[in-house]
This record gives sequence, C-alpha cells and structure tokens, in this order.
Amino acid sequence: MDTKVLIIGAGHAGIETAASLRSFGFSGKIEIFDQENTLPYQKPPLSKSYIKSFNTKEALLRSKEWYVNNKIDLKLNTNIKFINHKNKSLSDENNNFYHYDKLVIATGSKNNLLGIDTKEYQKGKFFSLRNLEDSKRIRKKISEIQKITIIGAGFIGLEIATTALQLNKDVTIIENSENVMGRSISKDLSKWLINYYTKSGIKFIFNKSFKSFKSNENALIDVVLSDDTKINSEMVLVSAGSQPNDLLF
Repeated sequence: MDTKVLIIGAGHAGIETAASLRSFGFSGKIEIFDQENTLPYQKPPLSKSYIKSFNTKEALLRSKEWYVNNKIDLKLNTNIKFINHKNKSLSDENNNFYHYDKLVIATGSKNNLLGIDTKEYQKGKFFSLRNLEDSKRIRKKISEIQKITIIGAGFIGLEIATTALQLNKDVTIIENSENVMGRSISKDLSKWLINYYTKSGIKFIFNKSFKSFKSNENALIDVVLSDDTKINSEMVLVSAGSQPNDLLF
C-alpha cells in the first residue's frame, strides 16, 4: 500500500514540502488542505502591489496544472479542526475524516489582534493583513477613506503606509518603541527610514501603545493610546506582529 502524506497548510512551507517529496522520488499519495479557496500564492505582495491592483496569477506558487501533473490533491476551502494522533486521522469542520501515514503541519502564524474583538474587524473599521481576502478588504476601504491609522511600524505596517501615501492618503503610524522595524534592522537604519518616511508625509507617534478605542458620532474611530491621547481615524490597520498558529497542536 502506498504511503499517504497529508499536509495542513498551503503556504510556502506546505507547497515546497510536497514539491520536495515528488522531486526526491516519493510516489505515494499527497493531499494538501487549506482554508482559502484560491490556488496557493505568494504572501509578500499582499501589503504592496495587491493593495493597488490584483493579479494573483503572476504570484501563484505553482500553476493549477502542476498539482495535476504531480498527482497532488489540493483540497481548498477545507478547515481542519482536529487531529487524532492515535488513529492517524484528521477531521474538518464538516466532519469529513482523512487518514494519513505521515502528517505535515504547516499552518504558519496568526496575527496579534491586540485583544480587539473579531466582530470589530468584521464591521469594517479595523483591519489586519493575513491573506488575499484581507488585502482586498484593505484595498476597498483605503479607496473610500482619507485618514488611516496603522498600529505597528514593522515591515507590513510600513509597506501599507507607503502604498496609502501613493494613493494620497493621510497616514499615522503608532509604534510602542522608538524605532521602526526594531527587530529587523539597526538603529541607524531605523533613524534613516524615519526621516525618509516623515519627509514623505507619514506622521509617526513613538513610545506609545494602543489602549482602547471609541466610535464617535461621526461613525469614525477614536484610537486611545497609552497616555490617553486620542487619534481620530476612518480606518485602523493593526500590524502588531504574529504568533504561531498552533491551535491543532
């Protein structure tokens, strides 16, 4: 009987695992599960070119034909909810069961939402970028508003800020340290970037963090900071890092 490998997650890790198995001669069954309903794609453009225009075909990790030719069963729009390690099986939210000989968990990470209820994100004022649908929602909202507040001065926050500037939006970034991209670059480079982005039109608020928010009578958002300063905004993007998506462990 052929060995059956199941892979949860169709990001870079999941797809490259499947590709490596085939390139090294593995001839058993491979099934990949992913919650999204689009062919697996590269994530970096989500905070850049996708915000202005969508062309996912160029960003696909592999073509549709590649999965067929390599006999890889790609199960999209499938949310795995439970792993039964004893019986070597998975179950999805529709109570379908899948048995495996080997299992690869490549579920990646999930965004830090700062304790803000997910219902607030669904209402269309708070946003967080993780996938293509998020990017589409952000793009639509940016086209409708003028003032955007971004919480977090990491890569994604700065990339979306740059795109928003190119679309002539008013951008404010809140950062709880004194640097941008503090975990990734030197302080000297951070200072250079702060100067560059400030001259470009971005307003920075350093050494303050998100505390709470209030919706005002104009259907806008008052972002309340750690010192009780209020920032009025039409849209809030939370870009405050991530943590392992380990719900299945």
